[in-house]
Amino acid sequence: MPSKEYYEGREMENNMKLHSHLINIFKFDSIESDGASTTKGDIIANKDGVKIPISLKNVSGKNTQVHLTTLKKLSEDLNMPVNIKTSLNLWLGTNDKETFDSWLTDINLSNYEKDHYRLSSKNIKNWQDVENWFNSQKEILSNLLIESLKKDRNKSKILLWHNKKSKMLQIVDIPKLIKFINKDCKWITMPSGTTLRCVTPNNKPILWLQMKGNRTDNGYNHSPQFHITENWPEDIVLYKDKLI
Repeated sequence: MPSKEYYEGREMENNMKLHSHLINIFKFDSIESDGASTTKGDIIANKDGVKIPISLKNVSGKNTQVHLTTLKKLSEDLNMPVNIKTSLNLWLGTNDKETFDSWLTDINLSNYEKDHYRLSSKNIKNWQDVENWFNSQKEILSNLLIESLKKDRNKSKILLWHNKKSKMLQIVDIPKLIKFINKDCKWITMPSGTTLRCVTPNNKPILWLQMKGNRTDNGYNHSPQFHITENWPEDIVLYKDKLI
């Protein structure tokens, strides 16, 4: 069953005040909800017969999920080398005890690792290769998470960041956001060894990867889950004001 956040997001996609706001700012002819849950274009603007996809994030704080996938799909999307996929498989973990036990060769595990059937980065050989690879793939990775890798449809160039509590609306230039991440941000592993963050020059996270930690009937989810945080520079924000 879809979550409360899903329904709130769908409601925001159809918000007439938001649609009117966008029409006034960008002189669109009309706005409609995309109606799909698999695209980066949650709202479709129409101008002079051209459809313009717009990405919407309806957040309650400073960050929100931006991409949830499987390691298999992520490795295919990014043409991931075998050694990187192998390390991430250990890092994301498994629900199979026999498989987990086969990974344990003369290493000291924390209680967290034992409980979650996953290894922290400090217990994975050559983990620095993972960090190096993420940094070498920043362009394609940020495109995947924020824009789209699909070539057969228009890509979203506008990100609407609406805070549900403050009612503040930010309109962010997606190409400039991606350019900022690719040029100025760096993927690093946090001291816990369980989170990879892409940090700004001010050492603030703007993207991060973690294991989706919710329990299922068979154990933990173990899927790669990416988040985005509003730690972008002000000069890429096209508009900022409360949506009353």
